[in-house]
Amino acid sequence: MNNVHTATGAQCRPYPHYLEHVDVLLDDTWWSIWVDYQAADRATGVNATAWLVHAHVGEHFADIADYLSESTVKRLEHEAVDYLSGAD
Repeated sequence: MNNVHTATGAQCRPYPHYLEHVDVLLDDTWWSIWVDYQAADRATGVNATAWLVHAHVGEHFADIADYLSESTVKRLEHEAVDYLSGAD
């Protein structure tokens, strides 16, 4: 099951336009995250990647990306890649 949905109607934040915004459900908590996403390059065999830049719990204004454990960051990035690579 994919625990990600599009960010339609998400609160507008002053983040760069090149960041991808995804809402992710992890352990009964909705996260509103922004990632720097690089699509897969099938010609070279490079897999899609996402780097977490900003993370908010739900609609809360505080960006807590710098305070998350590495395992949480990896889980959020993984969910974002799964969702965004499906859109390629």
